[in-house]
Amino acid sequence: MSAVTTEKTVQAPVRSLLGRLGAALVRVGIPSVLWVAAVLVAWSFCLMLPARATQEDFTIFYLSGTAVREHRNPYTYDFRPITKRTGWSTTLVTHAGDTPSFILLVTPLARFPIRTAHTIWLLLNFACLALSLFLLFGPGSGIPGPLAWSLVALTVFYPPILGHFYYGQNKFPVLLTLVLAMRWMKRGQEARAGLVLAPSCLMLVFPALTLGYMVIERRWRMTLYALGGIAVGAALTIIFFGAANSLSFIDAIDYLGGYGIKLGLYQDMAINAFFSRSFSHLAHSTMVNHLTVISSVFIARLVTLVMIVRASLTYSATEDPDWRVYCLWIVASAMLSPIVWFHWGVFLLILFAQIATASCQGRCSRRAILMSVVSVALMVWWQSEGASLEWRAEAWPSRILAEGGFFSMVAAFVSAYWFVVDGAPQPPPRLRELPQRLWTRLFSPALTTTADAEALRYS
Repeated sequence: MSAVTTEKTVQAPVRSLLGRLGAALVRVGIPSVLWVAAVLVAWSFCLMLPARATQEDFTIFYLSGTAVREHRNPYTYDFRPITKRTGWSTTLVTHAGDTPSFILLVTPLARFPIRTAHTIWLLLNFACLALSLFLLFGPGSGIPGPLAWSLVALTVFYPPILGHFYYGQNKFPVLLTLVLAMRWMKRGQEARAGLVLAPSCLMLVFPALTLGYMVIERRWRMTLYALGGIAVGAALTIIFFGAANSLSFIDAIDYLGGYGIKLGLYQDMAINAFFSRSFSHLAHSTMVNHLTVISSVFIARLVTLVMIVRASLTYSATEDPDWRVYCLWIVASAMLSPIVWFHWGVFLLILFAQIATASCQGRCSRRAILMSVVSVALMVWWQSEGASLEWRAEAWPSRILAEGGFFSMVAAFVSAYWFVVDGAPQPPPRLRELPQRLWTRLFSPALTTTADAEALRYS
């Protein structure tokens, strides 16, 4: 008996030690391995970035700023003579296609040699990404430290992140404004939140749909400050950019909005591009095909808007736990844009971070988590394998697989929708109730609580 007791006494500390070692391995070992892999991938990737200084899309920004410095209209300024002389690439883009406010902001970079300007631009974008990740996964996020470190390391393997740097894109500053707005709303600083969203609307336009979120959530102060910031920014743009140049942006919208559609590029994940590709092989008549695409796009966008409004009404005004409704509006805003390249996936980081936060607290449904994983997996597979099908997508199976980017966005939208409705205190209103519920939300100040909404639902 004493021998058995002695054996158990010896084994207990051993099991305790092994348990602590296992826990330490999970806390430290897994994040360490992920970070070593992330650093190696990032380092090899950074070595190729200097050669990208004279390639798209940064060259488009740089040449647009050059046109402004030379007092020319960037929307009519032909890039081809310069690219032919210098060997730079803009991938068939011959004129500026970005907003006047954004072009005005990047014009100072045109004062530097293009390689210096490219380095400055990458460092600025890296700073915006780093701050965004710190706010999303850092202290105060509710995500345990080891898991937060692991998730940040995994972002390196999410194709839109490195793809953004590869093309020298401009989405990280906008991502930062969206994250800052969420952080300041959490602190009750709605004036700051509204003001910080104004430049993102002027730079990229699509965040303007988040004004719908502010209205349906009855965040009137935030809405007024956002509209005021947009008005002031637009006025300053017209003053310094020129009224004639600013109005020329209208033509650029039509040109660049149909750029991916005209070329049939699967890299364009927009709804209109998806339906254009889908129906291009079905209808022999150009007129029939065009009308079919227009009607399909209209229906798809209408359904998307109805879904996000219904989901938003499952919570009372100004009630948005884990910023679920805000995430849904951001994902929907990206989906509804006329052109959506794969690096727009960086905006989905906000949704993924909030799902991780809610999951750590046991406040997220399994299907919302699963669909977010599906979205990430589709994007990773599509950029590694599926995108190569674009050039041989003649058979239907290949066409479907080549649409991996669009399906990734759809999966993210479904995940965001379930993230909202699965944790809501009440189900979404039925379609016939929707106009009345929306009218009451917007114009009946007394009915702002969940109890009042329930009473209205069963009245």
